[in-house]
Amino acid sequence: MPSHTFRTFGLKWSLNPGPFNMKEHGLIVIMANAAIGNGVGYFTDTIVAQRGFYGQNFGWGFNLLLAITTQCIGFGIAGLMRKYLVEPAAMLWPTVLVNTSFIYALHDHSKTDPAKSNGWSIARYRYFLYVFVGSFVWYWFPGYSMQALFFLTETLYLYGHVHYMTQYH
Repeated sequence: MPSHTFRTFGLKWSLNPGPFNMKEHGLIVIMANAAIGNGVGYFTDTIVAQRGFYGQNFGWGFNLLLAITTQCIGFGIAGLMRKYLVEPAAMLWPTVLVNTSFIYALHDHSKTDPAKSNGWSIARYRYFLYVFVGSFVWYWFPGYSMQALFFLTETLYLYGHVHYMTQYH
């Protein structure tokens, strides 16, 4: 974000509050996962069932309030269960570990001490960069250079009677 300062009535202000830190990044990840973590919110199933099975359509206002209330109830129950599900050290949530290590890799730019990191001398950020570039090339290159592979299903469909091209005998 640009760090341009503005003057309004003799006061200096800027849209950029400062450097982006791990707490802000973590909050963005939490809110994004709460909104669309597993695809959509659970309220969509209720709305689809009301419209499809019962023929009820209460309008966009009801849908919006249903979305807000179900999310707030979920956060409320999560807050009540924090003592049992979050605070104990025995509670381990594997999906949180992925987000945590990713955020830490993006924000930690320090040199790695091989004595403390089981012999690894590469920094987390550099390792993430190598894996990102490698996975990009791994998925992009075949999709770009071998587009004929996308038409393989049509070929098998047209020549489905040839037994050596299909698994059907």
